[in-house]
Amino acid sequence: GVQWGGNCTRGGVGGRRGMRFGWVCGRGVWCGAWCACHVWVASSRVNWCGVYRELGDAGGRRDLVGRGVRILEAAFGADHVGVASALASLGCACGDLGDAVKMRDLLERALRIFEAAFGADHVAVARTRENLGCAYGNLGDAGKKTALLERALRHEEVALGAGQRRGARSPAPSYRG
Repeated sequence: GVQWGGNCTRGGVGGRRGMRFGWVCGRGVWCGAWCACHVWVASSRVNWCGVYRELGDAGGRRDLVGRGVRILEAAFGADHVGVASALASLGCACGDLGDAVKMRDLLERALRIFEAAFGADHVAVARTRENLGCAYGNLGDAGKKTALLERALRHEEVALGAGQRRGARSPAPSYRG
């Protein structure tokens, strides 16, 4: 996991001399600066995936988020909510590239993590179900797609109120198939 501490002459953490600011990064190496495998860099990679989506660069998006997933898994473990969010983004990028099987597998994994962390009625679970429904639709399983989309809709209606739609400030699911 991520660890903080060390020794420094510049004041370090909380201004205490003798402490060096740093962390053990995703490679298990003590880092005193943001390295390419730091969790903040990983989060930035995942956040940039929206830019790549807008540019229509699904391959770049997949590569960027894929590295972020590996960093987050190394830092927080495979069942962390941050990992689930990155997995959902990676799954949608794979779907944009036409790999519906990989999309389904990544979204199912993300869904399990979100459900364990938030419960079945959370909006993140509903949005992941919605994207997973699209993956099943792309695989030709209309029954599974319909079931997932209907369940997602029910949960969104509970969270937002019946007849309400996501507003401009509420992010839409990252993939529509």
